[in-house]
Amino acid sequence: MSEVDEEVEQTEFEFNELSDKAKERAREKFREHHLDYDWWEHVYGEAATTAELFGMEIGKRDEAHGNRHGSRMVGVLDIRFNGFHTQGSGACWNGTIYTDRLAGAVERVEQFAPNDDTLMQLARMAEELHTLIASQHAINRLSGDDDLDFPDVEMGMRLTVNGNERNWCTIIDGSEVPFDIEQVADKLVGDFGDWIFSQLEGEYSYRMDDEQIDAAIEFAGLSFDEDGNAL
Repeated sequence: MSEVDEEVEQTEFEFNELSDKAKERAREKFREHHLDYDWWEHVYGEAATTAELFGMEIGKRDEAHGNRHGSRMVGVLDIRFNGFHTQGSGACWNGTIYTDRLAGAVERVEQFAPNDDTLMQLARMAEELHTLIASQHAINRLSGDDDLDFPDVEMGMRLTVNGNERNWCTIIDGSEVPFDIEQVADKLVGDFGDWIFSQLEGEYSYRMDDEQIDAAIEFAGLSFDEDGNAL
């Protein structure tokens, strides 16, 4: 009696063995959970460093971090965003503008990122805000009481940034914040939030493109059926 060798049908495939259609399905399913971690932390760190170029500081908020064994409160940079291809997408941040640090923003950006037109525009806005505040401070001093010890008063104000709600009312010499200063400050804060969002969007797109997804699947050592479903 002769033996007949039967060909065993392959039911398990590595990613590079899949058809193009099956690969696309594998990618789609992998993307659903690929970024289930704080992938934005690097972008947040860069945003905090960049904010300093314009005399701004991103604040921190307490956030619970932990696992089933317990959690602890950790201070994280206070940035929030929604994205990326839905209505209402954007980023906001909480923190402070130290207006006495605005001067020199253009020079700092020229050293940090000389070819970045967006950052240079933000730097010019920071310088404009500094000029407006310096002018207003000079007016307040000239119209003030001669008995006041003005040389000890530092020019500037500390503006609190709270998402889309601004507090433009704290000025060191006690005056109200003029509308032109408020406008420029508000635009600086909003445009910087837009810049943060663009950085987040770029990072997200990079991590989710086919080349990065394929590399992550290969690294994970996953196996699939012929339709691209992970086994």
